[in-house]
Amino acid sequence: MKIKILFADNLHFHKRGFKSLFDFIEKYNILHKFTEHSDKTLLYKYGNYKTQKANFLNSFTLLEQYTSEDLFAYRYKAINIFSLCKAEILTYTMTFPNWYNNKIPYDDKFIFQKLYKENREELLLNMSVAVYWVDFWMVFFKNSEKYTHCCVFSGSLIYQKSLIEIAKNTPMEVMIFEHFFTGNDYYCEHKYDHIANNSDIKYDNYYNNVLDIKEMDVISFENEKIKAINKVLNASNKNVKQPEKVDEALFKNNKKTVLILGQVINDFSIIETKLENICTLIFYKELISKIIHNTDFNIIFKAHPWERQKANLKSSLTYNELMKFNLDHKFQNRVKLVEDYNIESLFEQSDIITTLCSQSALEAAFAGKKVVQFGDAFYGKKGFTYDYLTINNFIKDIHKIKNTLSLSEYAQYELFLLKTLSFHLVSVHPSGIASLRDKFNKRKTIKISNSNVYRLEAIKNKYENSKAKITLQEIKEIPIFGKSLLWFKHKVLKWDK
Repeated sequence: MKIKILFADNLHFHKRGFKSLFDFIEKYNILHKFTEHSDKTLLYKYGNYKTQKANFLNSFTLLEQYTSEDLFAYRYKAINIFSLCKAEILTYTMTFPNWYNNKIPYDDKFIFQKLYKENREELLLNMSVAVYWVDFWMVFFKNSEKYTHCCVFSGSLIYQKSLIEIAKNTPMEVMIFEHFFTGNDYYCEHKYDHIANNSDIKYDNYYNNVLDIKEMDVISFENEKIKAINKVLNASNKNVKQPEKVDEALFKNNKKTVLILGQVINDFSIIETKLENICTLIFYKELISKIIHNTDFNIIFKAHPWERQKANLKSSLTYNELMKFNLDHKFQNRVKLVEDYNIESLFEQSDIITTLCSQSALEAAFAGKKVVQFGDAFYGKKGFTYDYLTINNFIKDIHKIKNTLSLSEYAQYELFLLKTLSFHLVSVHPSGIASLRDKFNKRKTIKISNSNVYRLEAIKNKYENSKAKITLQEIKEIPIFGKSLLWFKHKVLKWDK
């Protein structure tokens, strides 16, 4: 295999998390290298660079002279710097009261202005760090060997976004990795973007073509489906360990119960999703309040236990803040907050289950529950969830919502598992090696027909001042390794000088 891999770091990539990846490398004797970082702590600061300010003083001093408008538009070596650091700085500031107590729309300008006015030092520091990483990767690629692929974990931190942005201008393919909730599977996708709540499986054009079930016989289809289901049955989430199951219900009355599955307040899956509000705490308060005032239902809120481990948190911020939530005394007995509680027990005593984009919704669906999801989740709109953009629309329908999946809806869920676990994700076990072989050798293609000549006109216009004459060849498929068709114009165009 003519593959040469660069790993963005050796912090996230190791055999414990990606065993099949390293077995793949060993089996085919693939050349690879881990990027060396003199200060590895820069890889996991998650927006909090205060103790290292002295290391970035030159850029910080320069940037603090800019006006708000100029800083927002600031480009360093043709790259917009705020776009590189926005997600990471939010993982830090979303844990501040001035952020988690306010509605925060997914709007670059709004977020930047709030940072500039209220957290200017953090903003300037993160932008200074982004400048550092742009320089680092540009020098690195200039002086390093040539690689066919670069493996990046997550794609949301500054050092990762900077690498991805620079890699766009090289023929090197970027492969983004992330763990899946089963604990035994992971994402490996060729993309130049973050992967949190942004997997290719989310998008219809990919999802509908990832597997053509019409080409499978019934026995093969059922066998693959059973394999996918077994992966869920054998799941071992590395972040969350389930406590013992509880038989006794939290509410003794005969009222319906709404379960809210909480997400980590500064999780990239929320921060990087285009929502009307990326502040989960405000969302939960509004959801609880509107359910309380528009129904007689009980509410169970399950806080995400990973907040106790998450960078910049290390405590149950969401749980603690909701405990302070000032509900009218007459409503307080209708709301229960839990954290370390068996999730299957909660499913069993709930009539409606809601979440933003927590993967626990997939566990609920496995138990036969039709979940209400608000966060434009990657598993949404696949035929087994209720999908809402606003709380108000949900409240209008709340009395019509059914708790269980129909047989056809459960079949859609099984199809999602089949496509995702068997034909999209990579297993950590030996079977994952074949998946990786396909992914690392696969060439993306664009199909061109005679009716699509206009696609080439855009390229032709870029060379209108050139003396070269451009003519279209009879080519049906064009290999695409990077983002730009211009890299491979010689495969599309014939140049007569």
